[in-house]
Amino acid sequence: AGLPYALPGTPLEAKFSMQFLLSLACVYRKVELKHFSDDVLKDKRIIDLCKRVKFLAENDIVGSRVTIELNNKNKYTAAVDKPRGHRKYPLNMEEVKDKFISCAGVLFSENEAEKVLGAILEIDQLENINSVTNALQCEFPKED
Repeated sequence: AGLPYALPGTPLEAKFSMQFLLSLACVYRKVELKHFSDDVLKDKRIIDLCKRVKFLAENDIVGSRVTIELNNKNKYTAAVDKPRGHRKYPLNMEEVKDKFISCAGVLFSENEAEKVLGAILEIDQLENINSVTNALQCEFPKED
């Protein structure tokens, strides 16, 4: 069974749309939290691709396989057994830092996120965690 939203209408629905996720990966070359926004949901490139993506679940495959068929009928397939970040295919420290900055960027500026990351990376050398908790203080975005 696939995910429930072929063409999501809200950022929450987008998190449960394989069509949206694959379209994001094609258009932006990555999928980040900042992409789950009303602006990206309105991106014509994403909408057009979502309408053209077909999701088929296969029980006999471990991992993921993507096949792209072009208008000229040429097909390109790529497969992965384990995604980046899997315990058998872990992220390196630079990838972990980049992911943290990207995720924290939903609440913090890049500079603030880097300060939080720096405090976390040095946590084992601290007498107390005040510098970490101070770095984590922010104003949460107001819900409409």
